[in-house]
Formats: sequence, C-alpha cells, structure tokens
Amino acid sequence: MVTHYFTLLALTRELDGLLRGAKIEAIFSQQKNELVLALSETIHGSAPAHWFLCISVNPTLNYLFVREQFDRARKNSVDLFEEIIGSSIDAIQIHRHDRLVSIVLTNSKTLHCQLYNTAGSNVLLVNSAGIILQAFKNNKSLAGKPSEVATAPSAREDLPSPEAFCRLIADHGSETVFSALKSFMPQFGSTYAREVLHRARLSEHAHADSFTVEDAENLRDEIGHVLDETNHPRPTIYARGAERKILSIITLQHLSGSSKKEYSGMNDAVMDFVRDSFRATPRESEKERLTTGLKSELERTRRSLRLQREQLTNVSRAEEYDRIGKIIMANLQHLTKGTREVDLPDIFGSGAPKRILLEPQLTPARNAERYFDKAKKARAAKEELDNRVQKLAERTQVLDKLLLHLDQCQEPSQVLEFKNIYRHELSFLKPGLLKGTEGQPPFRVFTVEGGFEVWVGKSSANNDLLTMHHTKPNDLWFHIRGAGGSHTVLKVHGAQVAPGKGAILQAAAIAAYYSKMRNAGSVPVAYCERKYVRKPRHAAPGTVVLEHEKVVFVRPALP
Repeated sequence: MVTHYFTLLALTRELDGLLRGAKIEAIFSQQKNELVLALSETIHGSAPAHWFLCISVNPTLNYLFVREQFDRARKNSVDLFEEIIGSSIDAIQIHRHDRLVSIVLTNSKTLHCQLYNTAGSNVLLVNSAGIILQAFKNNKSLAGKPSEVATAPSAREDLPSPEAFCRLIADHGSETVFSALKSFMPQFGSTYAREVLHRARLSEHAHADSFTVEDAENLRDEIGHVLDETNHPRPTIYARGAERKILSIITLQHLSGSSKKEYSGMNDAVMDFVRDSFRATPRESEKERLTTGLKSELERTRRSLRLQREQLTNVSRAEEYDRIGKIIMANLQHLTKGTREVDLPDIFGSGAPKRILLEPQLTPARNAERYFDKAKKARAAKEELDNRVQKLAERTQVLDKLLLHLDQCQEPSQVLEFKNIYRHELSFLKPGLLKGTEGQPPFRVFTVEGGFEVWVGKSSANNDLLTMHHTKPNDLWFHIRGAGGSHTVLKVHGAQVAPGKGAILQAAAIAAYYSKMRNAGSVPVAYCERKYVRKPRHAAPGTVVLEHEKVVFVRPALP
C-alpha cells in the first residue's frame, strides 16, 4: 500500500511542500535497489536543514520517503547521477492515475521514479527532450533511449449516471462486482474497491450481471465520498491480529474491528509501514534481536562512560596535590612533626591562607613527599582514565552508527549483509544474536565472474579444513608459488558450465592477495584440480603437495 496511487498522491503533495527548493548534495546507493538523495536547504540565513530521500525499486517492495538522519557507509557505497548534484528540486509530482513520481529539477532534467512493485521499477534521469540520460537499473540498455513512461489503464474522474454505471458493471458478465469495479476504477485497487462496496452494502462476491440501477446509485455515491476523502488524507495503518498491515489515507470502515495507528503526516506513516513490513519474517526477528542487543550494549557503555567521567573528576587533583607539597616545602621552618592541620599562605596560588591536612607521625618533609606521591598517582590514574573514557566514547559512537545502519535495513538480505559487514564490531554480542550466519562457510567467501564462489582459508589450520574437508575433487585449488599464502578454492562442483578464464584469473588474484606477495606486481599462482592436491603424513598444518599444476601470472587483487 505504500505505492498505492492515492498514497503516492498524498505523499508527493507533502514532499513537494517540504523539499521544493532543496539542493541535491549527493546521490548514492549502499543497499541493493535503494537510491538515496542527500538534500539541504538554507532558509532565511538559518542553519541548513538536511533530508535524505530514500527510493526503493526492489521488485517486492517499492517505497519513497524522507528521513532526517542517514549515516552513509564508508564502504559498499557508490555515487550515482553525478551530473545533477548541485541542482535544486523545482517540484515533486505524480503522473495522473499512475505510480510514477517525477522529481523536477531546476536544470531542465527530471528524475522519474517508477514505483510499480515489479521488475520494471526503476529511477530514470530524463532530459527535457524525454531522452534517458542515466538509469538506476539496466543503465547500459536504457541510456540514450526515449523515456517510455508507462501509464495505468484509463481511470474515470467523472462518474456516469446510475443507469450508465449499471450497464458498465453488467458488461463484465459473470465476473464479480469486485473485479468489475477494479477494472472500472483501477486507481482504487483492492482495498478501496472493497471499502466502497462495504459502504454501499454490496457483496464483493456478487456477479456483475446481477447489478441493479439501485446498486449502481448507492455505489456511485460512495465512490464520490471516497474520492472526496482522498483530498483530505488521514494516514492510518490498520492491523488485525497476525494479518498483514494496510496503509490507507481514508477511514476503512470494513476494517473497523482492527487495531489502528493514525499519523499526522503521510511521510511518517509510509516510513513506519516500511519498517514494519518485515516484522513478521524470521529475518526481521533477527533485526529486532540485534537492535535489542545493540541498545543494551549502548546503555551499558554509556553507564560505564558516565562512571569513568565521575572518577576522572576525582583524580583530576594532581596540580592541587603538587601545589600543597610545594607550600609545605616553602614553610618547613614553620612546621613541626605531630601537627595535624595548619593554615599556610598559598604563595603558588591566590596567596590566601589554605588549610592543609598533615599526618602527625610524619615529618613536614615527609608530608610534602606524601602529597607529591599523591600528585604522581593522580596523574597516572588520570592518564589511564582519559584513555578509558576515550575508548568508551568511541565505542558509543560505533554503537550509535551500528544502530543507525541497522535501522536502515529494510529487507532480509540487507540484515544479513549488515551482519557480514560488521561481523567484527558485533563480536561482543551473544552467539544467538548472530543467528542466521551459522550456515556460512568458516572461510572468506567471494563471488567471481560467472557467479562462481571462491573460498579462502584464514590460517594454517583453516587451510587444512578448507582443502581436506570442504572441497570436491573437481574444484580448482590455488596457491601463490614460492611464498606463504592462503589456500584458495574455486567451487565448481555441480556447476553446469565450467568456469571461464576470467573466473580463474580472479581466483588466482585473490590467492595472490592473501599471500606474502600481496604488494608485489605480477606474481605466479599455481592451480590444479583438488584431486591432485595431497597432504603428506605428519606434515605441518597447511602444508600440501600438488601435481599437474598450471601457472598464471596475476596482479594481487580482490574482485
């Protein structure tokens, strides 16, 4: 429902008011099928406002919404549509009765967002002549071609007379009234068609040929009421038990028994709906567990940071201890052993009398030395606490970043990718919180030309595990020649097509990269089928002998 025509109509009106005049600072993608526009606007000399317009063209879930925060990843992020960076948004519009949102720019170019929830969903940069300059997906095949803006079937704005309406519905013969209405009013979709039938007290299962003029008059009136309501959107998400949620901009009377959440703005409703779309899936449960674990660790880290800062305040008295020691030394002739406290002028400070506590069993000189020792310990403790506070502060920043990135994961594959990218940072979590990656091989894994996987060992023992227990006889085995390195395997077992030269060279480059010759130029890499690799008895971990090998020269690199 996030790409329902009426939802997009209300959303574009809201976004047009918010983003018109905003400047495009960057356009990038760091999640598959998601494009992000970083926008800013300065109003009346105030600090610039920032927004991030997120557009998904994933075939199973299209969306368009604005968020105020977005932490762009340093890796796995690519800039796109660079020629319109610096342009400003002139308008955000939706095509009449079509799920095509256009972002009109001040440089006579337009971003067409095709939100069809199909494989045809895309974002196209089009010039004033209607020529595609760049496409988010399938750019090679689309760039330079005329933009063929797909349109929805013709939809009625003016409603015919009840008699004519009755004939139009009845023409659908044995179809249900529900199907006939969706054909007649395609912009309604299933939910709104079901709603107007409910309001008109008509069964959606009734046959179209049984439709009467009275039925048509009732239905016609309710359609008019619904169309009027769409001009005054009331964003609401309906949920009934475990059933899927429905986002609507009108009141759905046929869902009156459902729980609902109302929103003041369309953008907030869409953003919440997208976030909730995967809560019923196992992967979303993983996202929730990860979020809970990260938030718990963040709270614990913040609590430790607060306590460490309090201790830091207590040990930050080194200078005061040092000054007291100097005051005592400057007044040795006036002090005697056995004194518990004394008022002495602070000649190293304000000059005013300062009350100093002494150990009566110590001589004045030993009391001064005691304060110097306290100053030394305070300095050492402060340095240690400074380091601890710095590390805790950095950890809170990392955890904040992880939570922000996790919040941006809208699809199951994105949650899995998040866990793989930040596996090291997430190592503090309980093993159960990383559920979902246990089936992954315990090696480095890459994909090369042709879709083949390359597995790489991580240590001598891990090399043995890979070569002796996780490869098949016809898998291709690689190793740098004449130097230490990781065992590398190009998995070909069960493949219908043998790997090509490109895949073999990429696998060899990976083997060279994970070797002691990583920084060299062109290096020799030997390879053969796994059946020609054997491990001598009592050989050290990672040591093998190979036969029938071939040698290729490659530059160390990762795909």
